[in-house]
Amino acid sequence: VICFLLIDNKVINLVENEAEIIKNVPVNIIYNEEAYVVENVPDTVDITIAGRKSDIYLAKQLGEFAVELDLSKYTDEGTYKVYFTYSKSIDTVDYILDPSYLSVSIKDKVSEVRTVTYDLVGMDELDEKLSVDSVSLDTSEVVVKGSSDALKEISSIKALVSVSSDEYTVADTYELTNIPIVAYNKKGEIIDNIEIVPGHLTGTLVLKSYKTTVPLSVTTTGELINGKAIASININGSAAYSLDIYGEENDIKNISNVPVTINVDGLGSENVKTYKVTLTKPNGVRYMSAKNVTITASFGDEEQKTLEISEFTQKNLADGY
Repeated sequence: VICFLLIDNKVINLVENEAEIIKNVPVNIIYNEEAYVVENVPDTVDITIAGRKSDIYLAKQLGEFAVELDLSKYTDEGTYKVYFTYSKSIDTVDYILDPSYLSVSIKDKVSEVRTVTYDLVGMDELDEKLSVDSVSLDTSEVVVKGSSDALKEISSIKALVSVSSDEYTVADTYELTNIPIVAYNKKGEIIDNIEIVPGHLTGTLVLKSYKTTVPLSVTTTGELINGKAIASININGSAAYSLDIYGEENDIKNISNVPVTINVDGLGSENVKTYKVTLTKPNGVRYMSAKNVTITASFGDEEQKTLEISEFTQKNLADGY
């Protein structure tokens, strides 16, 4: 009796109807990819399978959830209502697709030749002492394919040159391979529904290291107490301190110093004031040989000196005056 009840309960459990959802089943689209562009088709669909527990279990074990969208019979541009087709691994299980049909747009594929330029990717990860001197691509033009509407959206085509590789450690010339290409619209968004030929480029990357040595220029803010003045300023123990800066050649060649400001408001009663200062990189500077310095300001009695102006010169005086 006990054995009968156990078996009977199991059988009842196995024949009960249930349903499960199989998510993200890939869709295989059948059409002439050389002649047409298909829009509004999802990459995946969900399938609900319903039936006895045992049949559902077997269907899941087989795992043959193939979904197709056959568009081969459509040879004219237009919007068509089409149904998915799918194979049933178990006939005793009901298969329900979500969605089961679509309104698909089919358009003629056209091609155009477009100019390709490059964008640098990963500059924040490039060694701060290095700068990109030049990038050369193996071609300046690519072919883009898609619907005429999609091609009208293209604002620019960029080869994405990554400089974040661990290989780029010294100034040298590097060969580039498999450079990805993307197309952007006017909003800077990537356009996916087009084909770019070739899909990747090769090229050459030239890295250089530009350096110049400039002084640290100290300015003050605030007012000392009456009768006191700054006698001297030393930076890291030196009265003539300088540091190395790195960056793009055109950026750093116009930098004459690295400015820093110290506050002397209300000071002067003590002889010396020491500042621990974190330096800020000027615009265009990627790396500095020092990030922090110690500035020592010495104070003394204020003195005055009178100078006689012995000669005047003038300029921009009109003729006759």
